[in-house]
Amino acid sequence: ASAQPNAARAFFKYLGAPVQYYVPFRFSVSATSVTSVVGASSSFVVVPATAPTVDAVVQVRSSRPESAAVTQRLLFRAGLEGAQTVVIAHLQVGEAVVALEPEG
Repeated sequence: ASAQPNAARAFFKYLGAPVQYYVPFRFSVSATSVTSVVGASSSFVVVPATAPTVDAVVQVRSSRPESAAVTQRLLFRAGLEGAQTVVIAHLQVGEAVVALEPEG
């Protein structure tokens, strides 16, 4: 849009330090280990202790994705207590550690 005659423009700049908010999010898992044959899949459930107050994202990582490929991201919606399922595809013989890490 072109400037209007006698128009004033203002620009905004935030001068404060970046702020991180502490949003508690506790959860439990339905299993501490799973075992399956190569070529099959298994799963476990991540259950929030309470509904998150804001959307909460949890990254899921496998220490050996060539052996155990996992669901990579869980999204827990604000105000909802719904559980999320992590699916593990067992691709090769061996062990892997599945890590859950909050994003943000």
